[in-house]
Amino acid sequence: MVDTKEQRPFLERRGPGGEPLHSRLVLASERSAVRWGRAHAAEVLTKWGQPESVTDSALLVVSELLTNAVKHARPTSSVPVRCSLLLWLTSRGLTVAVHDVDRRPPALRRPSPEAEGGRGLTLVESSSEEWGYTYPSVGSGKLVWARLATAPATAARSPDSSADSPTLTLVIT
Repeated sequence: MVDTKEQRPFLERRGPGGEPLHSRLVLASERSAVRWGRAHAAEVLTKWGQPESVTDSALLVVSELLTNAVKHARPTSSVPVRCSLLLWLTSRGLTVAVHDVDRRPPALRRPSPEAEGGRGLTLVESSSEEWGYTYPSVGSGKLVWARLATAPATAARSPDSSADSPTLTLVIT
């Protein structure tokens, strides 16, 4: 699913005291990125007070999205390839996003029971309320995101009722 500007769940609200919690980790696009991304997400979500059930689902999504980024974003020169893990916690939920340099859209597949792989996005889909991807800017690769439900207490923390009409504040470097 490609999202439109109106549907982007990873957008940030602005205003006094209305900023969501967010985190960004830049990683080398290699297999160890999955381990480092999971460790970072676990630490961040613990600091944000997320329950174990939310954290477990988020870590699964982090693993699958980073695995896809590492697998499909291959270097075309001697310049190291990087990917970014982004986490946002708003009154709408927790969004996990991974940016990579590959512009090919993610493809949801239904592999046979005998297949050894190809289930990553199916797991993302089943672990999240919704997921999708977008192209932040021309030539910048893609951002694949998944929004997960959070505990009701998280939603109650935000006094700002404009959470459903945010503005984009995403910088990919």
